[in-house]
Amino acid sequence: MATDGTPISAWGTTLGTRVHFGTNPHQSDVTVQTPCCGYSPDVAVDTGGQAYVGWYSNADNEAGPYVQAVSPGGLVGGKLHVLGSATADRKHALSIDQRAAIVARAGGGVYVGYGSGYPTFTTVNIWRVGSAAPSIRIAARGAQDVNLAAGPDGRLWLMWHTSDRLNLARTNRAAHASARCA
Repeated sequence: MATDGTPISAWGTTLGTRVHFGTNPHQSDVTVQTPCCGYSPDVAVDTGGQAYVGWYSNADNEAGPYVQAVSPGGLVGGKLHVLGSATADRKHALSIDQRAAIVARAGGGVYVGYGSGYPTFTTVNIWRVGSAAPSIRIAARGAQDVNLAAGPDGRLWLMWHTSDRLNLARTNRAAHASARCA
């Protein structure tokens, strides 16, 4: 939801990745990636009202998760590749099997939870959109299904599993240090 209560939806297909503000079918969609191959998008809105869409791309030489600021009028700025989420040449990245793990943190900032490493994840990370490096990096060889949730006090919860074990980590209130919970 936008800060004024307007719903924001996002979806991806082989025909493109799009965002829609509101419920009016006559209002144009915002095209984020076209024609191919952006998947599993989700939206977060920061405390200043800026909406961001996160998604996974498997387009040629653009593999990995991305984030893009969007508004009802279109794209805002350039798309950002999530740091360390693909090989250096961006030809290879592990696909996500759920919606992009993007959240707005109480207290400010939009954050992405993701796995890093190829051909298997070796770490799980939290990245504040626009930062030069992940704010949290946790060793997690073989991690899968990385997800992120925002708590009401500014903390972020990072979740993933390895084989048959669920793992959790919680940040401090400033979201720059973590403690492993399980």
